[in-house]
Amino acid sequence: MNHIATLRFAQSIPFHGFTFPGYQSTLWAADVQGPVQAIGAWVDGQPVGLALSLWCPDEDLARMVSLFVAPAFRRQGVANSLLAATESGWLARGVKRLEVGYLQKSDTADTVSRMLARQAWPQAQPERLICACDRSMLDSKWFAREPVVPDGCDIISWSQVSVRERAALMAEQLLDPWIPTSLNPFKYEANAEFNSVALREAGKIVGWVITERYDAQTLVYSCSYMHPERQKRGWIVALYIEAVRRHATRSDLPHARWAVPYHFAPMVKFVQRWMASYATELQDYLVAIKNLEQPITI
Repeated sequence: MNHIATLRFAQSIPFHGFTFPGYQSTLWAADVQGPVQAIGAWVDGQPVGLALSLWCPDEDLARMVSLFVAPAFRRQGVANSLLAATESGWLARGVKRLEVGYLQKSDTADTVSRMLARQAWPQAQPERLICACDRSMLDSKWFAREPVVPDGCDIISWSQVSVRERAALMAEQLLDPWIPTSLNPFKYEANAEFNSVALREAGKIVGWVITERYDAQTLVYSCSYMHPERQKRGWIVALYIEAVRRHATRSDLPHARWAVPYHFAPMVKFVQRWMASYATELQDYLVAIKNLEQPITI
């Protein structure tokens, strides 16, 4: 391997195909300082690998969002070097923790696990349940149910949430927080797709399902939550039914993915009970977090 370096936005152009479509625009913000760090690898002047990670200040860590090495250059230590450079880069920026996640059943899971072990990472633990499906989910029992929208409530597109409603939700979160940091809808709305919906009760937003584009044929249901006082009423199911029905109108998007954090036990149970038998994929997403105070060796 000839060269490993931190990319600035202009240098990232040849590497855009090395990360997920949803993160390609993020590369324009890459720099030697700031919240986006992109590490590139070259061999004989040819781009061969990319590690992309983001600073998440509300969680006090940086998160690796993609790590890719061109197939012809795998098993040559490129990924190890990219990870080590990512650790060093964040430590130089004053960030003390880095998170890496991967799918338990992916083709590269064993390789990633061994790489983390070599660099003294703690063993990755299940963080969320990933469920993927195709249009057969439309035949499921839960989807056949009519969504129960309570009196005084209505389901609207997320794009229809008014400026006043947004401001009220933000103010409520500041004064009396009830939204988990990882499920704050404002973190996802920049890439929200057409079937993202919200539940409005007496003029207040109390729940939502936000979807994003995963790839050319897939939407990922990446953020959903209901106010804690209303969770036992099953209102979130009505939002999911509405979002999926809107999704079903698009024949060009035949696939869906759900990511459900394990600490939201009711939603995990819902997936396991009502969706598992229709899933084309059901597996854990594993996460490891490393403290970066120690020197890095490769």
